[in-house]
Amino acid sequence: MPQQQERVLSGWAVAQASTASAQKPGVLLSSGSSSEDLFEFSFETLRANVFRTRFTSKSHPLPPHPSARPMEAELNGVKFSVSLPSDTAKEIAIGDVLVKLDWTESSPILSVAYAESKDVPILQDLPFRGYVVDGPGVAHYTRYNRGTLHVGLGEKAAPMDLSGRKFEISATDSFGYDVYHTDPLYKNIPLLINATPGGCVATFSTSHTRGLYCIGSEMDGMWGRYKVFRQDYGGLEEYTIVGRTLKDIRLSWNLPSK
Repeated sequence: MPQQQERVLSGWAVAQASTASAQKPGVLLSSGSSSEDLFEFSFETLRANVFRTRFTSKSHPLPPHPSARPMEAELNGVKFSVSLPSDTAKEIAIGDVLVKLDWTESSPILSVAYAESKDVPILQDLPFRGYVVDGPGVAHYTRYNRGTLHVGLGEKAAPMDLSGRKFEISATDSFGYDVYHTDPLYKNIPLLINATPGGCVATFSTSHTRGLYCIGSEMDGMWGRYKVFRQDYGGLEEYTIVGRTLKDIRLSWNLPSK
């Protein structure tokens, strides 16, 4: 069931406005709500096809002991261009990938597409509720690409396609488990890969905290079916990997942190 502690922040604005920062392939925003506990949202371009998103505050810091070392940006020789359609939007074209960020409404919206099909994103945040505070944790909502392949999350019950299902991100010593129904299982990793006709995209959370991944198993009247990753504790750190094929995703996943 959707949690009832969710809180959508509003009034997002660029935290460090300058001519130099405007031309960088990323953005740092802060919430302008009346709460004393202001949140920050950041998006960074790390490689031509690897990006990092963070959604944190003093009360919701990144959980300790992440499962991956922070990756440093390495863009030497990578051509990119940045445009500012408005004061609350930014577009980054890097290679054949087009990234759009819009914080006009109550939650930042990230959209990733290939240039030749820019109107059909392979990844897009859910409008008005993409990043929300959820009690001591957070949640990240994205659109669900219905009829496409979703794989990953480590060891999960059959079948391989995870579409339309819900999974707990935790670990148990489930000896003698049912191969079709038992969840969670022992080996888990919050890496979800979506293969679509227009390309592939993977999202990876570095947190070891318990959580829940709904992959089109929930829906509402406004947005239809959606994906949501609910993290029980702390702020969000997610890496997004884009590739033409699953092989491209796999090769980028193996890149060492620097």
